[in-house]
Amino acid sequence: MPGEDIKPPVIEIYEPVNGGYYNTSSIEIEYRVVDGTGVDRVYYKITCNGETIIENGTGSYVDIIVDLPYYSNYILVVDATDIYGNNASLSIWFIVDTIEPTIDITYVYPSTTTSTDKVLVLWSGSDNYFMRKYSIYVDGELVLERLQKSMYY
Repeated sequence: MPGEDIKPPVIEIYEPVNGGYYNTSSIEIEYRVVDGTGVDRVYYKITCNGETIIENGTGSYVDIIVDLPYYSNYILVVDATDIYGNNASLSIWFIVDTIEPTIDITYVYPSTTTSTDKVLVLWSGSDNYFMRKYSIYVDGELVLERLQKSMYY
């Protein structure tokens, strides 16, 4: 047929960010689908460990908040078809991590009040994904940020 469209729709996902880490289970989903001849069908699906959590038919622009049930790795897939049957699909992954890290102070020297401005503090920390950094506060004031596990202050 002359003038038939052979180009698939273009999908742009704005939120969540591909590879993003989120410390809330309420996640913004925002995307846009455009096509020169017209979009016929759009849907999105969110999966976690192979299980479909949310699947929904939508319009060509979506900006909503979804509540995800637990911390984990998620995949968002947006699928679109234009009026000529051309199909496009785009997927991104993101992590929801609502569990606080833990930290254990294992050693402090000197262990009593001191007049010196140097103190040895040893600690270990863990998180269900990874520990980005350690921040040390003295009397509510940030005094040190490090990636390593123990440090003189």
